[in-house]
Amino acid sequence: MLLMIVLLSGEKKYSVEGSALDEVNLMGRAIYESLERNDIANIGSQLQALHSHVKENGIRADPYRNADLVVPPVNCDVKVLRELFNLQKLP
Repeated sequence: MLLMIVLLSGEKKYSVEGSALDEVNLMGRAIYESLERNDIANIGSQLQALHSHVKENGIRADPYRNADLVVPPVNCDVKVLRELFNLQKLP
């Protein structure tokens, strides 16, 4: 079973695996697709849902372990998110 260390930016690291990790991937993809469509109204709530999912389904990881995935903070600026996802140009 695949295990990933997820760092919630500004918070803690969690190990996530199995179906919980599959959901992390789906939620991340949904955020990416929202940015692609320039549908930014729900980005904050999508990030909040992702943070909550990781906290509820992950196990706190050793803070010295390297993270496989960094999730931006809930209040992350959309311009910064676009840069992180390499979507600097507006559609």
